[in-house]
Amino acid sequence: MNIQKVIVIGAGTMGSGIAQWFAQENCKVELVDSSVEQQQRALKSIHDSCNQLSSKGKLKASQVEAAKNHLTVKDIDSVDKNADLVIEAIIE
Repeated sequence: MNIQKVIVIGAGTMGSGIAQWFAQENCKVELVDSSVEQQQRALKSIHDSCNQLSSKGKLKASQVEAAKNHLTVKDIDSVDKNADLVIEAIIE
């Protein structure tokens, strides 16, 4: 199975980590959360983590930029209905 588009529902620690991994693997990722503040915190955290991986030599600058470009945050009503994979990572 070739996964190219992923939706991750829940932008907490686990959801953000999952979204980052898929973005680093060159998948288009839509990270969904009902809180705009949480969406922005998650996006900043992922960008900071990618930058840190670059500074440690684990990712090239081009890989970091690509991962950042593959990631968007959205609300549930605006996600692409044609995703290859949907992952739920919300608080139980």
